[in-house]
Amino acid sequence: MPKSVLYCPFCEQTSSRPQGLAAHVRNRHPKYYSKWLKTPTRLEDAKNRSVLASKSAEQIEPSVRGQDSAAPSAGRTPIAAPENPTLELLQRVHGQLLERKQSIEAQLGRLNAFTKELEAVNSQLEALDKTLGLFQSAA
Repeated sequence: MPKSVLYCPFCEQTSSRPQGLAAHVRNRHPKYYSKWLKTPTRLEDAKNRSVLASKSAEQIEPSVRGQDSAAPSAGRTPIAAPENPTLELLQRVHGQLLERKQSIEAQLGRLNAFTKELEAVNSQLEALDKTLGLFQSAA
């Protein structure tokens, strides 16, 4: 059976399994992960490279693609002088911190889901322990 190749919509990375692609997007593109995860056709799109080439250009925000543009985005101050290395460094660090914040928030969301699952498993174990106790005392 031939293996299908799944393409990352944000870079040139490929994966042979959906889990591998999801892990790659979660770790390498955390800013886009939650939106990508909510896309119902993400795996079908990942199999078709031509679809991804057009969709990835649409999904990546213009502010990310053209960070050096002179037009200020809403709510941001315009870049005073592109030759100012301090300002560029501060903006780069700000962007990296925002990405890290989003990554941490996504991981905390996963942690909450695991906590709920653990509670469900614990309650199932308690019920099973009681049932086993009944059978062991009857035997």
